[in-house]
Amino acid sequence: MKKLYSLVVVLLIGKCVLAQDSIIMLPPQNLQGYNPENTDYAELHWEAPSVVPSSSFRSPNSADTVAIEDLSGYNVYRDNVLIATVDAGTLQYFDLEPEILFPHEYHVSALYDLTEYGFPGETGESAWEGPVSITIIYCGCNLPFYEEFNTGLFTTNQWDTGEGNWQISGQAGNQAPSAMFNSIPAVSDYSQSLTSYWLSGNVSNAPDIFLDFDLKLATINIDRTEKMYIDIFRSSVWTNVAVYENTGSTGWDRKSINITEEAYGDYFKFRFRAEGLSTTNIQNWQIDNIHVYDKIPEPTGVNEPEPESSLFYPNPATSMITLSYGSEFEQIEIFNLLGKRLLVMKLRANETHIPLSVASLKNGVYLVKFTGHLSKTLVRKLIVQK
Repeated sequence: MKKLYSLVVVLLIGKCVLAQDSIIMLPPQNLQGYNPENTDYAELHWEAPSVVPSSSFRSPNSADTVAIEDLSGYNVYRDNVLIATVDAGTLQYFDLEPEILFPHEYHVSALYDLTEYGFPGETGESAWEGPVSITIIYCGCNLPFYEEFNTGLFTTNQWDTGEGNWQISGQAGNQAPSAMFNSIPAVSDYSQSLTSYWLSGNVSNAPDIFLDFDLKLATINIDRTEKMYIDIFRSSVWTNVAVYENTGSTGWDRKSINITEEAYGDYFKFRFRAEGLSTTNIQNWQIDNIHVYDKIPEPTGVNEPEPESSLFYPNPATSMITLSYGSEFEQIEIFNLLGKRLLVMKLRANETHIPLSVASLKNGVYLVKFTGHLSKTLVRKLIVQK
């Protein structure tokens, strides 16, 4: 009996003097992750470490393996930075704040309670499982976009102001509140931006995208070095699309900028960038009533309005339309909204009702151009909706 008691004491003492780095802590298994369709978050899944029986303890001179019942949780890492710790019963994590269009690498590690191994209250961490790479390709920010700053917070629509002079003005605006670049604190040789979150320029019904906003300047000294730039970010490049100089104080002025070339068909950001030699030359710039939207351009070359039904029907169409035109027209062309000609057909003078297949056209909006004698031209909108 004494020999058995002594053996137990020796084992317990040996267990307490183990070095932490001699304990084998198994990592999670089979880390997987993806960006669910039409979402702006990353979803991670993994499996628990392989089951190790409690009897895995061997001797003070052998590497020890932590039993699965000592598992206390998991650490989740994004780009080598710890972003979350979850409990041992959780085998998934949703990262709701990744940067879109940027490849993130994720890892997961297992956490173990080392109390039973001679380290009371301490937690050990396994090696990392991973990486898994995930790129978020959807921002959830479809057009139109509106911002009136009526919540009094930049965080509502995830604006990035950096560290500087941008603030919400609760007492001024068109109508209050508004975003304000203030001259206080005074800074020189400055460049400070109010930057939007991502927006989607993947619009199917119209090619033109506009950025509208109200702008006001209160100045102290007329100095054309103080400027407000409007920039668009796309494919890792900022492009300037407009600039307004300090030529004197202004009232509220509505601005409208066509940003189709910079934003169409991709994800993009925009920013208001205040730059200059010294903020002491101005009191403030104010921005309000921001509206980003897409719209169909007005057809050009239309001599006089005619009802849609006088040219073709049905509209919207699925696979076929019937051309119904006067004898003055000689040719028909169909263009997509980027101006690419998709179809051209000569019209016969003795036929004014001709079936035409549009089955090859994808859902969307097209422009149908009729050309006739003496360069008479009519352009009509065709909607294909299958």
